[in-house]
Amino acid sequence: MNDQTIAGRLLGRWDLVEFAEIDPAGERLHVLGRDATGFIAYGIDGWVSVQMMASGRTAYDGTSVDGGTPQQSAEAAASYLAYAGRYTVDEGARMVVHHVELSLQPNWVGHAMPRHVRFEGARGLVLTAPMSPTTGKTTVITWRRPNDT
Repeated sequence: MNDQTIAGRLLGRWDLVEFAEIDPAGERLHVLGRDATGFIAYGIDGWVSVQMMASGRTAYDGTSVDGGTPQQSAEAAASYLAYAGRYTVDEGARMVVHHVELSLQPNWVGHAMPRHVRFEGARGLVLTAPMSPTTGKTTVITWRRPNDT
């Protein structure tokens, strides 16, 4: 792929800088908190994986790695966002579309998630979802290339 194309520039891993919803009044809501962490990875094979979580998540009681109480499991799920699937790029529209095949959020499976693409310098990426017709909010996610790539 050509590094001058959107598809070429997206390839690889990007670390989360900010995950925000912007309401019609312009107020920013940090869905997973201001200090959320995560990454997005675009593969040359056309697959994307997204993982984001709130910082300071509470560990489950006990030593089991299989999970905690139902309340602890619900809290853990509410503080984590994850999905994966194929992606397509529309160079002319400056869009990437994530075609969700696996997701922590069951209602996302089978849906397409279009994102406007904007690069900020060599290491910054901003993905903006179209405004939600039900909430009037726009999701804006800012990513940065890690220093080791």
